[in-house]
Amino acid sequence: MKIFNCGKCKAPYKLDENQFNGSEIIITCLKCGAKNCIKFGPFLLFSAKDGKQTRYFLKKGENAIGRNSGENDPLNITDQHVSRKHAIVYAEQLDDKWFFSIEDQKSTNGTYNQQKIRLKPHVKYPFPPDAFYILGLTKVALKIN
Repeated sequence: MKIFNCGKCKAPYKLDENQFNGSEIIITCLKCGAKNCIKFGPFLLFSAKDGKQTRYFLKKGENAIGRNSGENDPLNITDQHVSRKHAIVYAEQLDDKWFFSIEDQKSTNGTYNQQKIRLKPHVKYPFPPDAFYILGLTKVALKIN
């Protein structure tokens, strides 16, 4: 259970984030009627070589990363050095703890860790919060709200 405040009137309200199966919800404040968009949960922060950053909130289970493939709702990267089916980030929950891992899908240009060592394809590697991996020319970091 978390307490959030309305963005307009600052009225507090409680939300049980376990009741929602998404990464964002819209709530209308009972006091002032303002609509509040609340985003929560873990997300990936993609940082392109040109400095542009994009956030993708993770869903429970598999989160496919690829280049403009459009298949099974992958997290699309416009980097030409990223394969269509490049990697999968797993978000798994055991009791009240979350575990994250990344697996290269035998991508052409590979997936690299922070030390610039190429990951072996089809092997899950731990993805701790605030760590990052490199896919093509894009840096991918895991952040927790």
